[in-house]
Amino acid sequence: MLPTNDKKFGIQSDVEKYIWITYLVFVLLSSLIGDTVILIASTRFSAFKLNKFIVVIIQHIACCDMIASLAFTLPSITSMVADRWVLGGFSVYLERFLVHFSFPLTSVFVCVLTTSKLLLLQCPHRTRFWAEKEAHLVCIICWVLAGFYSGLKLLHYKHNVYFNYATYDIDYNSTAVGDNKLFTTVSDSIYAIMVVVVMVTTACTLRFLFEARTVARRAKSGTTMRWQGLLTVVLTAVVYCVSTIPWTVHGITEAFLTDPPKYFNTTLKRAAEYLTMLSVISNFYIYCVTVPTFRSFVLSPFVALTSSVSPSQSQDVSQGT
Repeated sequence: MLPTNDKKFGIQSDVEKYIWITYLVFVLLSSLIGDTVILIASTRFSAFKLNKFIVVIIQHIACCDMIASLAFTLPSITSMVADRWVLGGFSVYLERFLVHFSFPLTSVFVCVLTTSKLLLLQCPHRTRFWAEKEAHLVCIICWVLAGFYSGLKLLHYKHNVYFNYATYDIDYNSTAVGDNKLFTTVSDSIYAIMVVVVMVTTACTLRFLFEARTVARRAKSGTTMRWQGLLTVVLTAVVYCVSTIPWTVHGITEAFLTDPPKYFNTTLKRAAEYLTMLSVISNFYIYCVTVPTFRSFVLSPFVALTSSVSPSQSQDVSQGT
């Protein structure tokens, strides 16, 4: 029998539960559909007219977001509907491994995205040879390190997992291990460092964004595409920070509170954890707004459908007259 905390930590209002279920279903569908479109558009149709190094990172982020969405939202939805964990014993450890594998990896990829974009801008001569091969190599190293981190954490807490009614998800009981939450504190500190890196590199990139806009107003030739790439990276970083900072602050604060109020480990914990999913689903919408070639690819089926329907309608009208 999987250990659980008290049901009083769960959602008491049916209305609130339906809102969260609707939100998580939207996250799941948006991620699966949006990230699939991103991968197809970038690999088969070259719909991203951006730097090849950046495009490869975008592809890896899409793969990681799909794993995060499936690993977190799907079990949470089923547990919230059933009001308990119903996916079996093995899935407990699989879910924990995938969650602690994909979410840190997404953070690392965003760091790589913002840092590489800044280096591409500041050191164009040194980075002019960066291409798909180099980007895949960097990302593969990140995948390996994330797998090692998640596996190590799973081994550390393998006998101390429980179903947390606050998030309707599996959680690690760090206090039962007797490590004084050292592992959790270190993990949250690493998240905080990555957030700072993203914020600093994004701030530096924003300076180039404003410069690019100034140049674009004077001469559009050769500057528009650079502006698009900058805006894509900046918006991705901004959404990541907005969605991650509350969860990071909550995790670090939790490690130092000996007797936190009830709402801290219920409402605040739930909202902070679910808010992280915004970075998982936002990329598809960001690319639709900032990358015209990708937006054209997404809209092309609707344009084709409209074009095929319009002539037939015109012919029917002319025959009727």
